[in-house]
Amino acid sequence: MRYLQIFLFIVFFLSCVSPCCGCDLLNATGGSFGQSDGGLDIVNMQIANLQFRCEKQFRLGLDGGQNYSGVRRLGDGKGNYIPYYLWQDSGSNSEWGSNKVDAITPYPADPFSGKGSGASETFPVYGTALSAGDYPPGIYTDVVRAILSYTPFGSSVPLETDLYISLSIVGNCTMDLLGLGDFGEWQTGSPDLKGIPLGMITVNCNPPGMAYAIGMGAGLHFRGGMRNMISGAEFVPYILCADSAGSSPWGDSGLSRFEPGYAESHPAPAQTGVSTGKTQTFMVWGDAMIGTSPSGVYKDTVSVTIVWP
Repeated sequence: MRYLQIFLFIVFFLSCVSPCCGCDLLNATGGSFGQSDGGLDIVNMQIANLQFRCEKQFRLGLDGGQNYSGVRRLGDGKGNYIPYYLWQDSGSNSEWGSNKVDAITPYPADPFSGKGSGASETFPVYGTALSAGDYPPGIYTDVVRAILSYTPFGSSVPLETDLYISLSIVGNCTMDLLGLGDFGEWQTGSPDLKGIPLGMITVNCNPPGMAYAIGMGAGLHFRGGMRNMISGAEFVPYILCADSAGSSPWGDSGLSRFEPGYAESHPAPAQTGVSTGKTQTFMVWGDAMIGTSPSGVYKDTVSVTIVWP
């Protein structure tokens, strides 16, 4: 009988230290809202996964994060914050909190709870970022603590790991060309044309305070350092300028500082601006060297490009 008691005691002890007895918080992956230009909120997006294993009743919670102030927030390290929410479901019905697993700084929403199967399980994390607004471009981040507790609650030390969450805010610009590109009709032998208004470019960039640049390419028939309009085999050289006096020739030099992949084609500088959050206008002026060019319809095509950080 004594031998049997010892045998039973040993079996129980080995069973208790088996990995299947408790729970493991295995991994926290993902955590990115991707990019936003500040135009719309990001709603009901799966941003991460939590992997755990448990064979007991458990509670899996997410705390308020490092930037918590009444709501979870993503920060850029410069005092700018974007509020966001974490959900247990894609319908945004159950916010994910830690008020039953975090006794120090609980986030005021319930954790996910249930009974584990003993096998590894993966649970998705959904998010909503209130990204619509005039947020400065940059990388906004937060660190949320994932906390797993299991029965008997209160007697076991919760398992914890960090979930890194990020959102990249990029600028956004729109551009329109109004009445752009027509020198009109002129007689052969007319004097060179100076300060002809060719139309305007309207730009709307956000957020306010963001720098941008507008470049004009060399056109299809660039030679001798000049753009050219052609009619058959005939050429009319011309210049595009940002002012009527012709003192600010307009090219696309400098765009590669904003966008390294951009291939500059015209040596004159691009025009730069700083966004006000409202529509801004740039006039385009042209000079054309008619000389003795014969009659005809002379044309060229010039690319107009706007770049921003």
